Amino acid sequence: MKAETGSPPADATVRPSPSSPEFAAQVRTMFDRIAGVYDLMNTAMTAGMHHRWRQRAADRAELRPGEAALDLCCGTGDLAFELAGRVGADGTHELW
Repeated sequence: MKAETGSPPADATVRPSPSSPEFAAQVRTMFDRIAGVYDLMNTAMTAGMHHRWRQRAADRAELRPGEAALDLCCGTGDLAFELAGRVGADGTHELW
């Protein structure tokens, strides 16, 4: 039997193009839905290893007190806070 071509079946999920406003809305809705439990989910999905990964990333940055760091894709801010704690001469830091 030859497969038909053309329109997808009526029950098929049609995904919007990644560059479309509909796709952006779907992504925003997904993130809004999980935002409140993201840290808990991250801990569960990585068995807590994400804490060590963040510390290792900060170690690899080799920042010294008084230096600056910029976390462009801040997300929850965990890495930014880890780095900030390392660049403050007395353990304090300024975020802006």
